[in-house]
Amino acid sequence: MFNSGIARAQRDQAPATRRAWLGLAVITTAQLLIIADASIINIALPAAQQALHISDVNRQWGVSSYVLAVGALLLLGGRVADFLGRRRAFVIGLIGFAAASLVAGLAQHQLVFFFSRAAQGVSAALLTPAALALLASIFTEPAARAKALGIYGAATSMGGILGLLAGGLLTSLASWRWCMVIATPIALLGAVGAVFSLPESRTDGDHHFDLFGALAASLGVVSLIYCIGAFENGSVAQVLSMGALAVVALTIFVVWQRRNPHPLLPLRIVFDRMRGVSLLSVLLSAMALTAVFLLLSFYLQRVLGYSAIASAGAFVPCAAVATLSSIATGRLLPRFGARAMITTGLTISAAAMLLLTQIGVSSNYWLSVLPALLLIGVGVGPTLVSASAAVLSRIPASDSGIAGASYNVANELGTAFGAALLSTIAAAATRHSDAPAATAETQGYAVAFGCSAVLLLAGAALAVVLLREKC
Repeated sequence: MFNSGIARAQRDQAPATRRAWLGLAVITTAQLLIIADASIINIALPAAQQALHISDVNRQWGVSSYVLAVGALLLLGGRVADFLGRRRAFVIGLIGFAAASLVAGLAQHQLVFFFSRAAQGVSAALLTPAALALLASIFTEPAARAKALGIYGAATSMGGILGLLAGGLLTSLASWRWCMVIATPIALLGAVGAVFSLPESRTDGDHHFDLFGALAASLGVVSLIYCIGAFENGSVAQVLSMGALAVVALTIFVVWQRRNPHPLLPLRIVFDRMRGVSLLSVLLSAMALTAVFLLLSFYLQRVLGYSAIASAGAFVPCAAVATLSSIATGRLLPRFGARAMITTGLTISAAAMLLLTQIGVSSNYWLSVLPALLLIGVGVGPTLVSASAAVLSRIPASDSGIAGASYNVANELGTAFGAALLSTIAAAATRHSDAPAATAETQGYAVAFGCSAVLLLAGAALAVVLLREKC
C-alpha cells in the first residue's frame, strides 16, 4: 500500500498535471484559511468580548489560545504528519478545524470560546506543515514548484488582508459568530477536495515523537501567559505559583532537549548567534505588532466609534505597504545584509509605536493613526524577510526544515506573549487612571504602544551588537 502510494505520487508529479494544480488550489485555500483566521479575530473580538462578557484582561485569550496552540505544537505536528501521512494529517487537520470553528461560533460562554480557539490552533499545527510538504511532493519540476510556491506565498500574504476585511463585513452585516462559523464549510470542502486531488506521502526512517517535550513546552508557555494576566486580576499566590510552574516546565524542556536523541527543537538552532538573535527579532516584532492589530482595533471601535468594517479597512494600507516592503527587502538584503535591514525595520516600527502614544479620544485617523500604520508596514518587511533569511543562512540541509519551523514558532509565540503582556499593561493603565472612561481607555492603549516601542528598540540594539553583517 505504501509503495503504491509513492508510485501514485510520482505519477502526478512530473510534469505537473491538472490534478496537481487542483491539489495546489486545495492547499492554498487551507493556508489562506489559517492565516485569515489569525487576523479575523482582531476585528471580531470587540463584539465577542461584549457578547460573552469577557474582561479586558481575559480578552487576550481569544488570540493567545489559538496562537499558543499553533506555536507549541507546530514542530510536533510536522513529525506527526510524517508518520501518519501528509494527506491524512492534512484532512484530519481540516476536519478538526471545521469542528472547532463551529463550536467557537456557537459558544455561549467565554471558556468554550477560548478552548475552541485552542482546538483551532491544534488543528492548524497539524495541517500547516503537512500542506507545505504536500506541495513539495506534487511539484518536483523546478519551474512548476517555483510557480506553486509563489502562489502559496501570495495566499499567505493575502490571508491577513482578507481576514481583516471578512471580519469587518461579517461582524457589521451579520454577527461576530459568522467570523468563526464561516470557516466550517470552507474547511470541509477542502477536506473533500484533498481526498480526491492530493496523493499520500510519507517519509521513511525515524518517526520518534518528542511528546514529552511538546507537553513541557506547552505547560511552560501557557503558565507564563497565565502568570502575566494574573498580575492585573489575580492574587499574589496565582502570580507566584504560575510563574514558578512556568520556570520549572521550561527548564525541564531545555534539559530534556539537551538529553533527548530526538528533540522537538534541537538547541543548536536557537543557540547559534545569528539564528538566535533573528528568532528573537521575530518574536519581539510579533509581540509589538499584536498591539497594533489587537489594541488599535479596540481603540478604533470603542473609542472612535468605528464600525467593524471601517476598522478592518483602516488596516488595509498597512498590509499593502507591508507586502511592498517585503518585496523590496528581497532586493535590498543581498546588498545591505541582515543586521542593517533588521535594525532598520525594528527602528522604523518603533517610531510608529511612538507616534501611536499620542492618540486621544478625538484623534483623527488620517493624521494620528494612518501615518503610524504606514510606518509599521514599511518596517515589517525588512524585519521579517531579513530574519527569515538569517535563520536559514548557512544551515545544514538536515536542519533546514526545523529552522524554518522555528521561525513560525517564534512568530506565533510572539503574538501570544504580545497579546497577554500588552493587554495586561493596557488594562492596568486604564484601571489606575482617574480620567473619564474613554480617556482612561485611550491612555491605557497609549502606554501599551509605548511598551511596544521599547521592545522593538531592544530588538534593534541586539541586532546591532550581535548580528553579523551578511547572511
